[in-house]
Amino acid sequence: KRTFITSLIEAPRVAKRIIALAFDTSAIFFSIYVALGATNNHYSLFGASLYTDFSITVLFSLFIFIRFGFYRAIFRYMGLAAVFTIASGTALSTLVFSIASYFLATHFNWITILLYASVCLFSIGASRLVMIALIRSKYKQTRLPIAIYGAGFSGRELARALSQSNRYKVCAFIDDNPMLYRTEIDGIRVYPPATLEKIIRKFDITQILLAMPSETHARR
Repeated sequence: KRTFITSLIEAPRVAKRIIALAFDTSAIFFSIYVALGATNNHYSLFGASLYTDFSITVLFSLFIFIRFGFYRAIFRYMGLAAVFTIASGTALSTLVFSIASYFLATHFNWITILLYASVCLFSIGASRLVMIALIRSKYKQTRLPIAIYGAGFSGRELARALSQSNRYKVCAFIDDNPMLYRTEIDGIRVYPPATLEKIIRKFDITQILLAMPSETHARR
């Protein structure tokens, strides 16, 4: 069954960028509306200064967002670095809004600035986090369950790399070290080799990947 998420995933990249630009434009307008409306008694939705402030803030903010790579990142591959990028872009957008309001003689104070930054960050940042969660949950439904033999550094790096994959889902670590049994690494539990058959049945494991580079070829 074709869903909205499926249509979005399969849409051309240009279409996705246009949708993101349109949403961010609306988010900036809404942020200005809320910030000024809550702190300025003389504020009017139909005032000329609002549209001037909006136009300046949107143009410079979108330029900043584009330069920061907001529209180059693929949603399902966005990680913690993207969150810092969004926060930095929003901070600069807030600076633009403050400067534009100052030169347009728009009445504002620190609460206005804080409101704009909060609403803008939430609407732009949270919307992307929601989309990432929806898209990743869609891919998780079709990924093959696998286990990694070796919970050391190499195993952890392999699991982190595979977490970005659309093909595999790491369900368990298998390791010979008793100190690691019943612990979790990035949310993935470590099991002893004796439970291997049980783990295969429990998670319907299709493949077991070896991550033991220090072991001899015969041992592997």
